[in-house]
Amino acid sequence: MNWRYAMTLDFENFSVEIDAEATRQAYESLPRTGEKCGCVGCRNFALAIGDGLGEGGRRFFASVGIDDPAQAIGLSVYFTQKDGTLCYGAWYHLFGRIERRVDTVPDVTTAEWGEASVLHVGSRLDVSFRDGDGIIGRDAAFRDAAIVQMDLYADVPWVLDEPNPYLDE
Repeated sequence: MNWRYAMTLDFENFSVEIDAEATRQAYESLPRTGEKCGCVGCRNFALAIGDGLGEGGRRFFASVGIDDPAQAIGLSVYFTQKDGTLCYGAWYHLFGRIERRVDTVPDVTTAEWGEASVLHVGSRLDVSFRDGDGIIGRDAAFRDAAIVQMDLYADVPWVLDEPNPYLDE
């Protein structure tokens, strides 16, 4: 593949090179999450994630080649926050590679290292990256090219006009 890295994301323990245009082309053929799965968690995510990301989050997604953040390869609802928002984990595949990775840092706690491996995109949105065996469910749109998985952790409001089954009663 002819790499056209449109961007490099540098943060303390990682450097990720991304071909945003190739990623954008792949996502043209992918369905929205709510079209792949009819569960309430996926349907809510598809409706709420755009507004839930805020303007900065939507710009970030577009910059890495994902114009519709509701096109997650997969997702899960982890828990409900005290304010009623749902903590979602979702993953997206991007053409690219992890250029630099620091696996261990001497004299740093696990929590500190973990914090340094996360990119804070907004007040309620974090992303991290993985490659190799850590990639979950490669979609055919990405063929056998080098890809990275972008993991999203976001607090998203409940917007469906039906009861939220994730609330503790």
